[in-house]
Amino acid sequence: SPFLIGAMIALVLYPFIKILYNRFFMGVCHIKSKKAAKMLSILVAYLIAVGAFAVLIGFVVPQIYKSITEIANQAPVWYENIRNWFTEFEDKHANSSIDYNFINQKIEDALPKLVDYMTGALTNMVPYRALSGPLPNMAPYILNTSMAILSGVLNLVIAIIVSIYMISDNKNIFYHFKRFLYAVLPKKTADNTRIICKNCGSIF
Repeated sequence: SPFLIGAMIALVLYPFIKILYNRFFMGVCHIKSKKAAKMLSILVAYLIAVGAFAVLIGFVVPQIYKSITEIANQAPVWYENIRNWFTEFEDKHANSSIDYNFINQKIEDALPKLVDYMTGALTNMVPYRALSGPLPNMAPYILNTSMAILSGVLNLVIAIIVSIYMISDNKNIFYHFKRFLYAVLPKKTADNTRIICKNCGSIF
């Protein structure tokens, strides 16, 4: 849910925004308008967060793709190594009462299916067949990918808007949240809930 993501973003960025507001814009820059200092703190914090996220994605995504490709390429090799290990084990324990034919049959049935499943699941993250095929085959992939990207961007924008609203109007939100707690919960339970929320906010 974009609203839950927005609340998480606000929870993570709020301490950083408070530091920017109190120590930099009010303490160093001596901005007289508290509202302007708060808006600048939110803007700078989000710009830094977006920049850090972009840098992280730029480094992490290629590494993940490289790891997935290596796993997909190594899966057949691992399959052959397992087969060879079982063959050597059978040769060393030929006099044993173990039914190797039954075991080998089960392995022969299970391992190829497992390897095919893993290889297909990993390589399908980037569907080369769809990308290398004719335009009619590419159309569903392009449409689905475009819709997924559009949906993700829209949810992210909504989450950012929600988080900005929560941070900029946090006192009013906390006030109404407090009233809601005491309206629906017994006083002792509401007091304990407030203490827990306050402690969680201090920790994070």
